[in-house]
Amino acid sequence: AYVGDRIEDTQPAKQVLQFLALLEEAAVNQLSEVHITADRLTAYTTSAVSIRLGNFERLDEKAKLLNNILAEINQKRLTVEYI
Repeated sequence: AYVGDRIEDTQPAKQVLQFLALLEEAAVNQLSEVHITADRLTAYTTSAVSIRLGNFERLDEKAKLLNNILAEINQKRLTVEYI
């Protein structure tokens, strides 16, 4: 969707907003985009790392894991293509 587009099914967008609210500020600041399809969620970091979150199940667990993974990548200065 683009700015100004009407979204018919708002449930996925609501779930993404809840997911983002569970992330630590440092993790959110590393995100540049979030792509939502009917059955898949993918985010991208500011350094172009693709984060393949999969379906909309267990987003609370995925948020905790993502917080830890992004922190570790930064601390260890790892080069990563995708998560």
